[in-house]
Amino acid sequence: MNRKEQIYYLHQGMTKTGKPKYFFSMKNEGHVIEAMPKGYEIYENPNAQVFLRKVQPKIISDEERSTVEEGIKKFSNLESYQIDLKNSEVRIQESEYNQWGIQTRHSLFA
Repeated sequence: MNRKEQIYYLHQGMTKTGKPKYFFSMKNEGHVIEAMPKGYEIYENPNAQVFLRKVQPKIISDEERSTVEEGIKKFSNLESYQIDLKNSEVRIQESEYNQWGIQTRHSLFA
């Protein structure tokens, strides 16, 4: 379930070369699997889309992440945001939706 309370099911398929591939769908039909494949993690982007990806290496400590969160709360008026760690970057992304799935701002790319 994502933060908009939408239920996703983990599916397994096969690539053209016969290797397993994994994806989430809101449909509970097809080859739904119950367990998370080893070495993978669930990733939810700022707009509540859910993906399965390989486990990412930790680029900052939990203490550093807490410092970033405290700074956001103290120095900004962001209510619905996500700290996203990609490659060697720490990104603060504001979501278009709050935790109840209500749109709080309009996308420039819609």
